This record gives sequence, C-alpha cells and structure tokens, in this order.
Amino acid sequence: MANFNAPQKKTWFDLMHKILYDVFFLLLVVLAAALVAEGLIPGFLSSRLSFTKIILAVLAAAAAVVLAERKNSVPASFSEDKKSRLAAGLLIFSAMLMANALLGFAFWQNAVITLGAAAVLYYFYKIFSTPPEN
Repeated sequence: MANFNAPQKKTWFDLMHKILYDVFFLLLVVLAAALVAEGLIPGFLSSRLSFTKIILAVLAAAAAVVLAERKNSVPASFSEDKKSRLAAGLLIFSAMLMANALLGFAFWQNAVITLGAAAVLYYFYKIFSTPPEN
C-alpha cells in the first residue's frame, strides 16, 4: 500500500478540485446550450432529454465543488471583476431567452410582462444589495 504524505494529498485534492470545477463549468455550458436549443426549436431537445437530469447534474457538480473546497480549505476564487462580468453575461443571456419567449405575445402584453419582470428584478436587487440593519 502506498504511503501518502501531506504534499501528495494536497496535490491530489488540488487536482480533483480543478477537475470538478471544470466539470461544473462544462455542465453549465451544456445547460445554457440546451436552453438556447429549446428556445430556438421548441420540443426538439425536451422530447429526447429531460432538463431535470441536466439540472440535477449541475447541482451535483456544484455540491461536489463546494465539498472539495471545504475539504481542501480553498478560498472562493471569484473576484469582483469576474462577478460583474458574469452578472453582465447572465443578464444578456436571460434577456435573450425572455425576448425569444415573448415573441408570440401582442405588444401591450410584452410591455406589461417586461415592466413587471423589471420591477421584480429591481426589487430583488435592492433587497440583496443593501446591507442588513442591526
């Protein structure tokens, strides 16, 4: 039986953490591509593959990354710059999906739905961006 000392274990955990992080990122890309494909050709992908399986795989990968970070005592690697770029990308992607979903409605219905969604998003932004009062 091999004798694993501390540096080898640390290297092993670092490697597993990076692999899990890459798997998590690739699953998110697969989910985004599946959503785009389903938006462009409704029923094409959902008739063959359940979105529940993809979402469960993403959640399992996220849980594995968090557990690996806790086990290895790895600090969170997102900086403020990465967070703002990620938020901007997710906002643009979400707007594209919403615009595609609203194509079948009349103009006034689009306006009401968009204004309502914008109001709710602004409300959530105000809730989560303000520090709690003690």
